[in-house]
Amino acid sequence: MKLPSTRSLRQKLLGMVLVTTLVSLIVALAAMVGYDLSAYHRILVSDMTTQAELIGRTTAPALAFDDPRVAKENLGLLRFRPLVNSAAIYNARGGLFATYARKDDARGFPKLPSRQRPRR
Repeated sequence: MKLPSTRSLRQKLLGMVLVTTLVSLIVALAAMVGYDLSAYHRILVSDMTTQAELIGRTTAPALAFDDPRVAKENLGLLRFRPLVNSAAIYNARGGLFATYARKDDARGFPKLPSRQRPRR
């Protein structure tokens, strides 16, 4: 047996409009947050790629002339980048050539670089 509803048609319509508006706002908010996170990730990857390219180009002469002091100085410029905790440069034979690490970063560097190729 159905119980009679005490709400009027106007209240029911207003409730449906409010629920529909709330759902659409939640969907729009989720879409905006997803887009912002995607854009932030894309910008961060692009920025780090550019920084790696710059470090690579400025350090190439140090590798060519076998000068680890200059390479270490070039890597030392990464101290101005708060997102970079450590970096290493390996020579053509795979040996550790120069390193940079923040004072609070206690991780060591592998003797040989990994064989992973960077994603683009």
